[in-house]
Amino acid sequence: MRIRQGIAWARLQVSEAMVLLFVGVISAGTLLLLLPVSRLKPISFVDAVFTATSATCVTGLLTINVAENFTLFGQAVILVLIQFGGLGIIFVSTIFMLVLGRAVSYRDSAMVYSSFSTSHSINFEKLIYSILVLVFGFELLGTILLTSAWYGEYGFKIAFFTALFHSISAFCNAGISILPEGLKGFDSRPFVDTIVMMQIAFGATGFFVFRELYERFKYQSVKRRVWSLQSRLMMLYTAIFVIAGTIGFLFFEYHNTLSQMPFGQKIMNSLFHSISGRTAGFSNLDVGEFNPTTLYMFIIFMFIGGAPGSVAGGIKITTFAVLIGLAVSRYKGNEHVNIFNHTIPETIVSRSISIVFISFAVVTVFLFLLLITEGSNPAFSSGRHGAFLDILFETVSANGTVGLSTGITSSLSVTGKWLVILLMLIGRLGPLTVAMAVGSRRRTARYKLSEESVMVG
Repeated sequence: MRIRQGIAWARLQVSEAMVLLFVGVISAGTLLLLLPVSRLKPISFVDAVFTATSATCVTGLLTINVAENFTLFGQAVILVLIQFGGLGIIFVSTIFMLVLGRAVSYRDSAMVYSSFSTSHSINFEKLIYSILVLVFGFELLGTILLTSAWYGEYGFKIAFFTALFHSISAFCNAGISILPEGLKGFDSRPFVDTIVMMQIAFGATGFFVFRELYERFKYQSVKRRVWSLQSRLMMLYTAIFVIAGTIGFLFFEYHNTLSQMPFGQKIMNSLFHSISGRTAGFSNLDVGEFNPTTLYMFIIFMFIGGAPGSVAGGIKITTFAVLIGLAVSRYKGNEHVNIFNHTIPETIVSRSISIVFISFAVVTVFLFLLLITEGSNPAFSSGRHGAFLDILFETVSANGTVGLSTGITSSLSVTGKWLVILLMLIGRLGPLTVAMAVGSRRRTARYKLSEESVMVG
């Protein structure tokens, strides 16, 4: 094994450094939020950890109200944590590798490439520069537009900071608001909803799609080429989910939370929740009043999530697309997984299956634990949907780093809060990353055991 020199953490694999760095940022954020200058009123240690974790993991689940509990300085700390989580821990680890001049192993570079591109011919400096331009460009645009929308109500200073916070929170898919009621009451403000909705969509699309789109406009010869498989899968399945979510929300909530709205406003709110409900967690309606069918639809969407290399969580759209391709190919009797006249490598198929299995296992285990700690909680069992559906929704939302909640987060027990904190961290880092950090040093077997078949199905 190649000897690695430098500071102690440079000996770690990227996956292990990601875990340590994330925990370090959350710890620093917790300490800053506990400072008197950050608080309007006393908050418990677990609530500070919960808030810091939710912001850093760009989840949006909160046990306390940000506007009512934190000063401007405290809100600025939360904003920095959101930005850090939005840029992504893989991106930050790449910066550290470049700054320290650390040689990048094949395994380390494969993790970076798998997050930002399907190509193995990327210049790291250009990659970092393009990501920074993309992220800050969209966030600046959102800030300007939201400032213009809120200037008349709050004045320039308050409007600017509120717009900056919501622009970054929306693009990073954090779903955290510094308004006392969040975005509730903006269901009749299509301009604000549209800006937030677009920021969410841009953040969840993934850097690779924007990079390819930029190259197609920059180089005329590229325009005549077909889109890459990655981009085609992203655009196709994103369109399917957005359309299906909009129609589903409109149908299930037409006579419920949307009943008092004009038809055009119903369409707008259905589209808003279809986009936000997959990855971001912003809502301008009371999620606790949604029908059970609507909640179940969002559970599926939250589990799938957004694009790889984006700020979104979940198993990722392309993972889901590969599994659909696997099912179709096996049904047709094809040995290989074929999508759009391309064969998907077996390593990608195996990784997709592993991601789904591990994510499902994580959700199942934490759901079981939360049912033990919170199942008898009167605040849950007396709710509209019952304890099981509320806790299942909360579990998938935390694992998918979405942040939608039926309103039970603030009623969690101390043990339940710590479980959700751990779940948000696992959901943001990804099951495979956690697994690699725990068991990164493995030995290659020099022999193969004998085969024996078993009956399945």
